[in-house]
Amino acid sequence: MRSPSPTDRTAPTPTQIATLWIAGAFIALASFGLVRHIDALSPWVPGPDSVVFGLFNAPVTDTVVHFALGAAGLFAAGSIRSSLIFLSATGVLLLLLVAYGQLDPSPPLPGVIPTQAADVVLYVLLAAATVVACVAALAHRRIPVRR
Repeated sequence: MRSPSPTDRTAPTPTQIATLWIAGAFIALASFGLVRHIDALSPWVPGPDSVVFGLFNAPVTDTVVHFALGAAGLFAAGSIRSSLIFLSATGVLLLLLVAYGQLDPSPPLPGVIPTQAADVVLYVLLAAATVVACVAALAHRRIPVRR
């Protein structure tokens, strides 16, 4: 039996693929927000309107958080275990942010905590996608538990 060489590659698992899709969604959201901020600096756009698609607020802090979550997802997709940790932690974090935004109408970080209806729906959908992907990956896993 030959030993694996550094150039041997294995196909990504469904868990890693789901992590890459979620990370891509976060990076896409951040990119839309970044484009709106660049647009707002343009002399042809009147005023600093940073609303994406006319629905979602895109403050700078939200854009930075989305880029950070996307980058974390890209790094986490390197292994199954880190993918599962990323999916579960991100889902729980987003649900906590939504819950906090519903309990406190004027949160200390208004750019990160969703308070408007469209932002809440987006965060709930992202949280549901990450939690469903994590649960599906755990249900599909056939790796024996280490003792």
